[in-house]
Amino acid sequence: MERNYTSIRLEITSKCNLNCQYCHNALFNNSQDDMTTDEIIQLVKSLDKKHKIKKVLLTGGEPLLNKDICEIISEFTNMGIKLDMVTNGTLLTKDYLKRLEKAGLKRIRLSIDSVDDTINTRDKASTKKLWETAELITSNSNIELAIHTVCSPANVDYLYDVYKKLLSVKAARWRVFDIGYQGNLLNNKEYFDFSDYYNRLIKSTKIMLNDY
Repeated sequence: MERNYTSIRLEITSKCNLNCQYCHNALFNNSQDDMTTDEIIQLVKSLDKKHKIKKVLLTGGEPLLNKDICEIISEFTNMGIKLDMVTNGTLLTKDYLKRLEKAGLKRIRLSIDSVDDTINTRDKASTKKLWETAELITSNSNIELAIHTVCSPANVDYLYDVYKKLLSVKAARWRVFDIGYQGNLLNNKEYFDFSDYYNRLIKSTKIMLNDY
């Protein structure tokens, strides 16, 4: 029986301004064969005719590096599609936020792994500034904020701190992803000690569940 796809994950650029230690997509970043804006729009329109798409998640690379992102969001919004975006947050300003909201963006999934720069596996991203960006989203727009956290041996003992922080900035959702054994991690394994990682993850999870 043919599946009816109503939600798609769409990479609107492979360009990224970071080089995170564990990036799962590292082999495909900064490719030379990105789709054009017209190709992106036509692809979704053709899928919509067949499946009636209800939601599109915009990803990259870093989607804010696509100069036509507001045009793309507006086009899909006019088709009745709900738009989410995953971003590393480093390029998001108050003005950019307003443009994204006006275009129809409904949710921003902001990538933050810790509460301060003591632990930073996201290349040049300032954790302090990312939390300020999180507050910018919740205080200056009606766009829903979701925090995405990649759990690794570097931050597994501090997930509770992230949990409390995202509550303070009024994030609506939190998604925690287990670090993937692919991409940049294969070249950076020496920075991560996995010997008792999963026992520590269970311990951190129990603490958060008890608090919740």
